[in-house]
Parts: sequence; structure tokens; C-alpha cells
Amino acid sequence: MIFNNQKLKLAITPRFFENSVEQLIAIEKKYYPFFKSYGHNIHLIPYMGLKPREYLDDLMPDAVIFAGGYRLHTDEIKKFEIKVLEETLKRKIPILAICCGMWTINYYFNGTLKFD
Repeated sequence: MIFNNQKLKLAITPRFFENSVEQLIAIEKKYYPFFKSYGHNIHLIPYMGLKPREYLDDLMPDAVIFAGGYRLHTDEIKKFEIKVLEETLKRKIPILAICCGMWTINYYFNGTLKFD
């Protein structure tokens, strides 16, 4: 899907973090300049409000990034990421899995990766 200097529209899953005061849904700041340096734009997939199906239909991304990196990983978050993954696979959208995002993909496909 990456062609000569083509600008890609990339959807990215949020990062989840909890501290003693609040629960945060965010994206690591470093992703913006990294993907921008290649001419690509990233768009945070909303955790609430729109269903992943609706969001992907509206945005029509060229690829989906499973960023991971969360400190908080609940069953609710796992279900959200699996819904995003299922919708991504239905549309045959290319996937990039980073860090904990790889574990989501591994889990979905009953992979053999083990945390050591």
C-alpha cells in the first residue's frame, strides 16, 4: 500500500494509562513527528462514541496501527482492540503492530508468543 512518496492516512489505536488521579486515553507524542517525517497523517481511533466500523467507514484509512504501549489493559480495552482488528481485517486494510499492539494481534490469531 506504500507507493513512491504517497501520503497515507493512518488510523491508530489509543494508548491507555491510569494513575492515582485519572484514566487517560492518548497517543504518544513521538508518533506525530515520526509519521509526519514520511508525509503521513495519523488519526486517533476513538475509544467511545463511534463504533470502529463506523469510524473506519468514515475515515477510510490506508493502514491501521495498533500502537499498544498501555499500562492499563482491561477486558473492555481488549474487546475494543479486537473489534478494531476484526473491522480492519474485513476491509483488508494493512496493519502495523507496535509493542503491545503485537500482543493484541498475537492473541487474536491464537499465536504462540509468550511473555518472558
